[in-house]
Amino acid sequence: MSQIPMDIRKARILGIIARDFTVKKDIQLTVKERLGLSYSTIQRLMKQYLADGSLDLKARHYSVTTEGQIWLSKRQKTPEMLFRDSKLRDIIDKLPTPHQD
Repeated sequence: MSQIPMDIRKARILGIIARDFTVKKDIQLTVKERLGLSYSTIQRLMKQYLADGSLDLKARHYSVTTEGQIWLSKRQKTPEMLFRDSKLRDIIDKLPTPHQD
């Protein structure tokens, strides 16, 4: 999973936290299970997200800040956007259509 770009990894982690996982232990277990990251990596990333303002920590509960939610909404793509940006679309566009034979 270390080949995942940092912004996609951040989007996945913030998405997990935004879905009601607020206690650090639950966040770590869920992220480890879904993304396969080590606890030390998860802890380092959470500290980084706290420092850049994407996460907030109050009374031992983590939450995604409004700044983090705005960043997350910009990063999430619809299936149409993913297809439009993919190389699969380029390949399909190059295939001959029946009337071109």
